[in-house]
Amino acid sequence: MRILEGQLRWNRATEFIGRTIIGIEDEITVTMAGLVAAAHRYGAQGVTDYLVYLESVHWMSDVDEFRDKLGDQLQAIERRLRLFQRVPHRR
Repeated sequence: MRILEGQLRWNRATEFIGRTIIGIEDEITVTMAGLVAAAHRYGAQGVTDYLVYLESVHWMSDVDEFRDKLGDQLQAIERRLRLFQRVPHRR
């Protein structure tokens, strides 16, 4: 967990904590717990790439765009961020 946290900080993904995403299913607030959960499955770089991509499209997910890009992986990262956004994160 500490390694993932360090990678997320190094990749600057933690700068997005608190950001609201208009997700495919619902709004999502980026949290450390969500970032770690997503990075655990898809890597810190994958999560950072997802967030940078969303920033470029004004924080709005589009299922059709996801199909054209990385498809299932982007949706899965978003799902992990959503599922873990309210989980307390302990260091």
